[in-house]
Order: sequence, then structure tokens, then C-alpha cells
Amino acid sequence: MQPTTSRSMPSCPHRRGFCSNGRNPDESGYGAAGRLVIVHAGCQNGFFPNASLIFKAGQATGDYHGQMNRESFMKWLEEKLIPNIPANSVVIFDNAPYHSVQENKVPTKSSTKKTMIDWLTANGISHNPAERKWELFQLIQQHKPPEDEKNYVVDRVLRSYGHTPLRTPPYMCDLNPIELIWAQLKHFVRSRNTTGDISIRNLIEQVQLGIASITPARWAECCKHVVNIEKKYYETDQYMEELGEEDSSEDESDKSDAEENTSDED
Repeated sequence: MQPTTSRSMPSCPHRRGFCSNGRNPDESGYGAAGRLVIVHAGCQNGFFPNASLIFKAGQATGDYHGQMNRESFMKWLEEKLIPNIPANSVVIFDNAPYHSVQENKVPTKSSTKKTMIDWLTANGISHNPAERKWELFQLIQQHKPPEDEKNYVVDRVLRSYGHTPLRTPPYMCDLNPIELIWAQLKHFVRSRNTTGDISIRNLIEQVQLGIASITPARWAECCKHVVNIEKKYYETDQYMEELGEEDSSEDESDKSDAEENTSDED
């Protein structure tokens, strides 16, 4: 596998849940009712080997338990994703909460006064603790980093290994190929759960079979599809920009004509 570049897309690690609606516990000891949390990543060459994580949501034992959260995601990132992706990869994320945990998070207007003072102190910003809360917030606004320089924990870890994090814009999941892959996986599992009483053990097996059924060729198709969507967005953006410039020019022309007419009347 060739190392990825800025054009390649090791796609966003997402989690997905599949439900098991059976009523009887199976031989694995799990109750049949429950959900699976699935985390994986891939690129145009297919899923990355050894990067999958599948566990039962809400379980109280094991290395991964409960729901997907910051701790579980970071554990997966460092133990399963990073060791199995090429050097200098670009890792695409959406804006899920566990992707977006910040270090040195800038206090908001609703933060406590103590939080504001702690942030100012930690960042070496001179301030008077006796000042009122709104005054401290104004000081924070003057010294906070730009919006595109937020200190995400995930970004720091990825960069420390030589990788580049890249987030999709909010509510634009169509820019991530893995969304199409998840849809195919869900269809695979759903088509084999005809009775609605699949056990957790069997559900895990079906998920694993579904992952294995998604070929590199299918991944390549999904990545190509997203590239085409990106091109359409660029074309639309360029068109809207040009249209805005035309409207601005017309407004300026109308304004000039109006000024000339006024001058003639004088």
C-alpha cells in the first residue's frame, strides 16, 4: 500500500450501532438484546487491516466498555488506527464530540469566573482577578486563538505521529466516503437478519462477514464518488462567487448612474 498524500483519504473513523432484538441470552453470556459499537477506517485501497473495533454497547468489562466516548476513541486511535495506516496519512473526521475534545479550551460567556481566571493564568495573560466576569470575558476574547486553531486532542496525537487531521464541514457527511461504506455494511447485516432475533454473537459474525465483503474496488468507487461531489461544490461555490461579484458591480453602476442624474438635475 502506497503512503497516502493530501489527495488520499484514510476515511473518518466513525462508530455505528447495530441492534439485536432477540429475547433469549446466547451461549456467549451476552444478553441477546443490545447494540454493537463498530469503529473502523479505510481508504481507496480498502479497510485498513487490524484497525477494526467491535464491542457490545453498555458492557461493563473488557478494554472497551459503555458507549463510544473520548477514552474509548483515543484508545482505538493509538492502539489500532495509527499503527496500521501508512506514514503521512490524512485522516478525515466528522465533528462527533469524541473527535472534537479540546485542550486549553477557551471559556465561553457562560463559563464560571474561576474557569476564566484559570484560563487566563494558564495562558500567561495579565489580568486582575477582582475584575467583573464580563471584563474577564472581554480579555479572553482579545487573546483567544482563531477558530481554525482550536487545540483538539485528536489533532495533537495524529500530528505527533506525522499524520494530518482533516475535518469535514458540519452536516456534510456526503464528503466522507465511509458513510457510503457504512450504508453497505448495514444493508448486508439487515438482509441476513430476516427473523429479527439475531444474537449478539451472530450479529458480530455478520458484521465481520460484511466488512470482509466490502472490496477495495468498492472503496475506490466511494472515494471517486466523493471527489466528484467535492468538484461540484467547488463549481457551485465559484459560480456563486462570480454571481456575487456581478451583483456588486451592478449595484456600483446603479449608484454611479444615480449620482450622475442627481448632478445633472443640480
